[in-house]
Amino acid sequence: LVLVIGCKPPPAVNAPAEKVSVVATAYPLADVAKQIGGNFVQASWILEDGQSPDGLQVTPQLKEKVTRADVLITSGAAEPWAVEGYDDPSNARHIVRLDLTPDAQFVPDARQLWLDPIIVRESCDQIAQKLTVQVPSQADLFARNAKNFSVRIDDLMREFDSRIQAITGMKVLVLSHDCSAL
Repeated sequence: LVLVIGCKPPPAVNAPAEKVSVVATAYPLADVAKQIGGNFVQASWILEDGQSPDGLQVTPQLKEKVTRADVLITSGAAEPWAVEGYDDPSNARHIVRLDLTPDAQFVPDARQLWLDPIIVRESCDQIAQKLTVQVPSQADLFARNAKNFSVRIDDLMREFDSRIQAITGMKVLVLSHDCSAL
């Protein structure tokens, strides 16, 4: 029995014992975290399809879910329940705030910043850094995945650039804050 146990192959390097718990405001942000963290991430989200942040009920269960997350990805100030305690460095080290990315300053009062591909691209490195705090041995993987994801966003932006330019300056009626970032 000792010989059999001693001859067992070592566990696979890419099979983490425990995954990093990532909680995101919305599915798209959870997916970005999964794309960057790969097998090292267990991602979940708070807002369901079509649910407005305004209608979200902040329950004790939601607060516990946010508190227990290893990494929290949020639009930021528009979701005060998610950034509560951000001014405390021990809390800030696990929170990714899209509203603090460079281009977010050009979208004041936007609530759903995950709709803006430029802002999401700007958050990729920060997500990789937060994941690295949790799993330092995978820093290179996270950085590489963040770069690859950013390149994919840039490729899509180039692909659609002519169509976007064609509608630049068009007036749009937005009936709620939910689509302001779009």
